[in-house]
Amino acid sequence: YIGMVNYLIVVDMQNDFINGPLGTLEAERIVPKVKEKIIGFDGRVMFTRDTHSENYFDTLEGKFLPIEHCIKGTFGHEIVQPLLGWRGSSVYNKETFGCDALFTYLDASIFEYEEVHFCGVCTDICVVTNVLLARTALPNTRIIVHADMCSGTTPEKHKMALEVMKSCQIEVVGEGDD
Repeated sequence: YIGMVNYLIVVDMQNDFINGPLGTLEAERIVPKVKEKIIGFDGRVMFTRDTHSENYFDTLEGKFLPIEHCIKGTFGHEIVQPLLGWRGSSVYNKETFGCDALFTYLDASIFEYEEVHFCGVCTDICVVTNVLLARTALPNTRIIVHADMCSGTTPEKHKMALEVMKSCQIEVVGEGDD
């Protein structure tokens, strides 16, 4: 055990989710706030990246969501330009909604987590999945979701996902700024 640390986990802020085939105006609007949060954050910053291969349409997700996106090695897979290259940040590629390897790492770490903050896309899919994995891995850690720095597949689903997270003892802040 080395000491207390705060984490900011930026979920799937990739070109395909911001201004690509699955992009939304709401996702575009959160980029400046996410950038500001990253710059001012006192702690470690981690990015997750939705990652698919060329056989995406053969996967279960590809059958349910037949829109090719976040194919490894493409422009759409990359983190949006304004968020790239921040001090000491790391990137975790994930092949499904949640990044279980990240939370296994967090749980086994030599640090104790004072707070784990979340922002990103999509609130109702990958954000909620990763937040609940964090709650499971870190049951006594304060977990904070920045609602004004998240975007859902629709505004309604964004709000519904925030309510689910609240019911799981997740602190949701910034709702008034939606």
